[in-house]
Amino acid sequence: MPYDRANFGTDNDFGIKEGEALVNKDYDVGTANTSYAASLTAAEFGDGVHHKTRLTLSGVTVTMTRGGTSCAYGNLDLYTFPNGELSLLGGNLALVTSGGPTLGQTATVEVSLGSTTNVPTNQTNITNAMDENIVLGQSATVTLAACVGTFSGANVNTSSTNVQLATTQHTAELKIVGNTSWDAAATVSVSGTMTFNWMNLSVV
Repeated sequence: MPYDRANFGTDNDFGIKEGEALVNKDYDVGTANTSYAASLTAAEFGDGVHHKTRLTLSGVTVTMTRGGTSCAYGNLDLYTFPNGELSLLGGNLALVTSGGPTLGQTATVEVSLGSTTNVPTNQTNITNAMDENIVLGQSATVTLAACVGTFSGANVNTSSTNVQLATTQHTAELKIVGNTSWDAAATVSVSGTMTFNWMNLSVV
């Protein structure tokens, strides 16, 4: 089935139309993690080669790990891409957080979406490129007693390292890093959207 521009709505910066779901069901799309089915959904747009995926989070809980006296970090698998060689074009996020530790001090918290299963251990900010190669990390200053933060931003990927290895499963993983020590077993609730554009280079 060819790409039918008439089935789509408004253009975005990558030329992928929105308004209707993916028109060509013969091509693989990714899957949202069913462990969070009540609070995570994925909508797919595109033509099977050019994809736009929007993840909607409604109170997804991330468990934070205390990293010594200077940081805390969390990692959550949200989405799995299909097999193939993929090019990650860029994306944007609009998220709010709540919950967190009982401590009262402020901290800089950074949120991103990356294609690696790496856990950002003992980092005060996101430094591994693969931890933010889907959606670039965005920061906010929050009060840890409630961890209420608003995160927004967009990025366009230009590096050749954004092309993933062929014939492997790739995950899209939410990363959260804070630069102040948190209580043990603190959790953060995340809501909003993460939207990313990608191509399956294995489709001909």
